[in-house]
Amino acid sequence: MIFEQECHQTERPSALAALASCRGLLASPDVVDKLFRDSLAYGSDVVGPFEHARTFLAYGRRLREVGRAAEAVEHLEGAFTGFAQLGAEPWLAQARSELEACGVIPPDLQAGQYGTPEEAKALLEKAVVAVKEDKGKALDMFNKGEDGFKDRDLYVFCANAADGIVTAHPYGNKGKQLREIFGKKGYPLGQEMMEKATEGEIKEVTYWWPRPGSDKPLKKTSLYTKVGDQICSVGYYKE
Repeated sequence: MIFEQECHQTERPSALAALASCRGLLASPDVVDKLFRDSLAYGSDVVGPFEHARTFLAYGRRLREVGRAAEAVEHLEGAFTGFAQLGAEPWLAQARSELEACGVIPPDLQAGQYGTPEEAKALLEKAVVAVKEDKGKALDMFNKGEDGFKDRDLYVFCANAADGIVTAHPYGNKGKQLREIFGKKGYPLGQEMMEKATEGEIKEVTYWWPRPGSDKPLKKTSLYTKVGDQICSVGYYKE
C-alpha cells in the first residue's frame, strides 16, 4: 500500500512499471494481461533491460500458473533473450525452467545451440595460440569471455601449472585451487589435470558438471593441455 502511494506521488515511470507488474502477480486471471502490458509498455529504455526481462518472466510465469502455457511461451522467450544478453545466469535458469514447464525446448538446448567436441578442440587450440602470443592479454580475454572465448556453453579456463591456482574462468572460479575442484559426483578432475597435462598434447577428462545457467549436472568432457606455465582447458557436454 505504501509503495503504491509513493509510486503515484512520484509518478516515476520505472516505479509505475514495477507497480503494474507486482499487481499482475497478485491479480485475478481476467486482469493479468492488462496489468503486465501496462508494465511492459514503459519499455526497457525506461526501466532498464534487466527489469524489462524480469517483467517478461513474471508475465509468462503467471500465465502458465493460470493454465495459459501456450500464451506464456512468447513472454518467457523474451525473458530468456533478455537475460542471455545480460549474462544473468541465475535468471536465465529460471526462464529456461519455465519454458520447460510449458513443454518447450529452451533456445540454448535446441540443435546447434551448444558446443560440439570439434568446436571445443578448436577453441582450445585458439586459446593455446593466444597464450603463446600474449599470456596476460589472453587470460584477461578468457576471464571476460571476449573475442569468442566464451561461445554458448563452451569456455576456456586456465590454471598455473606450478601451484594450481586458477588464473582464468568466466564463471567465477578464478583464484581457486585447481586440485580442489571436483566433479559434481566427486571425480578429482583438477588433480588429474595437474598430474597429466603435457605441452603439445591434448588430453581428456570426463566428469559431471552443470551447464552455465543450470544446476543440473551433466556428463562433461574437458580437453586440456599445458602451454608455457599454464594448464588450459575447454569442455563440452555429452547431452
